[in-house]
Amino acid sequence: MALATWLTALLVLLPPYLAYKWHAHRSRERRFQAFAKSHNCEDAKDTSSTWFEILRARFAPSEGSEDIFDGGIDVDFRDGTNTISWQSELGTWAHFTLEPQNVQTILSNLDEWSTRKMQVFGPALGRKSIFLIEGKDWAHARAIIRPQFSRENINDLEATERTTATLIRTIGAGLDERTGWTGEVKLLPLLMNYTLDTAAEFLFGESLDFQGGTPEALQFSHDVETITTMTTVRGMLGPLYFLGDGLEHRRAIKRTRATIEHFVRLALEAKRTGKYRSGLLRRLAEESRDMEELRDQTFTMLFAGSDTTASVLGWCFTRLALHPDYFDKLRSKVLAAFPVGDEITAAKLKDCVELQWFMNEVSRLHPIGPVNVRFAREDAILPVGGGKDQKSPVAVRKDSPVVFSSYLMQRRKDLWGDDALEFRPERWGERSPKAWAYLPFLGGPRICPGQLFAITEIGFVLVRMLQQFDRIEPIDREDMAKMRKGLVVVMFPKDRVPVRFHKAAS
Repeated sequence: MALATWLTALLVLLPPYLAYKWHAHRSRERRFQAFAKSHNCEDAKDTSSTWFEILRARFAPSEGSEDIFDGGIDVDFRDGTNTISWQSELGTWAHFTLEPQNVQTILSNLDEWSTRKMQVFGPALGRKSIFLIEGKDWAHARAIIRPQFSRENINDLEATERTTATLIRTIGAGLDERTGWTGEVKLLPLLMNYTLDTAAEFLFGESLDFQGGTPEALQFSHDVETITTMTTVRGMLGPLYFLGDGLEHRRAIKRTRATIEHFVRLALEAKRTGKYRSGLLRRLAEESRDMEELRDQTFTMLFAGSDTTASVLGWCFTRLALHPDYFDKLRSKVLAAFPVGDEITAAKLKDCVELQWFMNEVSRLHPIGPVNVRFAREDAILPVGGGKDQKSPVAVRKDSPVVFSSYLMQRRKDLWGDDALEFRPERWGERSPKAWAYLPFLGGPRICPGQLFAITEIGFVLVRMLQQFDRIEPIDREDMAKMRKGLVVVMFPKDRVPVRFHKAAS
């Protein structure tokens, strides 16, 4: 009887509900079309297809390729198209653009475009992470964090010197004194340990000795890797993000939070008692006593700063190993600017133009964040990309995603020249890139607050390594030259940078 009643109610109520939904959809679509017409919009190239074909074209490499970018996502852009749109079988629209002007619009207007990262990153970074929050909460967090990356704080490189020295000792542990060559070094894991050690010194005022491999450090490093991997899975699952979870993931989050909270308590206690304690966390404790906020912001900076910097350095040494002539040239310039024994400062690193060109070129060809996405808060406009000439505005429906790829944009030949795919750092001394065509730290109000710290850290390691070693060789040149990419939250050299170094004469 009850079932019959429910079925009757369903049969009575379902038709008017469906009619209402259809009418609401039609009304929204009419308003959107009127909005698009009022802004003289034209459609971008439509690449709509079946779900299977969409996934294959965008996320599966073509035959003979191992890469979702070169031979996968780039397929729709090879004919010179720089903005595309597609509609799923559920009727929702998405857009993908490589236009600097569109990227500028998206990143500059926070009131119109949302990151919507909380669902994917929230369990790992916390609900008060500056990376996830928006609006007034984000502005508050930004006001607290940004001053901590002042030049005065960045110029304190004593901790960076210590962690770099430990890195170099670790690399040289297997040195053959007779030949001057180290054994095979899987460099990327050592660089990850280095960046974790440096970040811990900067944040907590003390090292956790990741390079030394203490049990606590190994557990924390493993937990960060677990969180990074699962966060990537959550991002790939889209609306099914909640399936990206598990007991190991939750335990990793619990352990890392416990470690961070330990240092937060030390910072708060130091503030209460007036005891001196170095580190960014101690300075943050002057601005807030909220345990959750301090924990979330601190882990966000550790999480964001370690993987990213290690990945950039991994690509730097990959390029130096593959280009021995350029290695010799850069080393000569670095030794002239930084004689062995001289102090390294952020200002000196910035003044070494050849070093800056090299880091810029590596970041252009190998951006650590190759793809990003924003969502329209309301019906919105992309300034270019529509029509056959791609010069007309494109209308974007409310809640629709707009994906943009710095990886593909920074390899466009019409923006960078016919040699855009080639490694040529000298290009940076010949002309400046078009505005918003080069985004190593994104741009707009949400640009990475730690960019100066990252650039200084990367430059510091490069200088000290070039002082210590006069040659670097890939273990397998042919394999390394494939430039295979690993992709989690960041893009890193998938081969882990297997190389060996030759110690310079004293």
